[in-house]
Amino acid sequence: MFGYAVSLTSPHRGTERWTVWAAFAVALAAVSGGVFGYGLARWPEVAALGHIQIRRVAAYVSLIAVVGAALLVLTTSCTVANP
Repeated sequence: MFGYAVSLTSPHRGTERWTVWAAFAVALAAVSGGVFGYGLARWPEVAALGHIQIRRVAAYVSLIAVVGAALLVLTTSCTVANP
């Protein structure tokens, strides 16, 4: 649902590239939801292995968020620069 909402509110809606971008946004949102559910289902198994330091988990999650945000900024600036 999030990818669909983002694609519908895009200021580039109606352009030729929008259809490709919108399909990609919806697919990425669907995949991320599936991976999140898988991770939640596996969490008890991982927790049973021993103590998990929140700091280590936060470091990986932060890295993924920073890379994702950087890619979003980069692709948005490329799309705006080359309409």
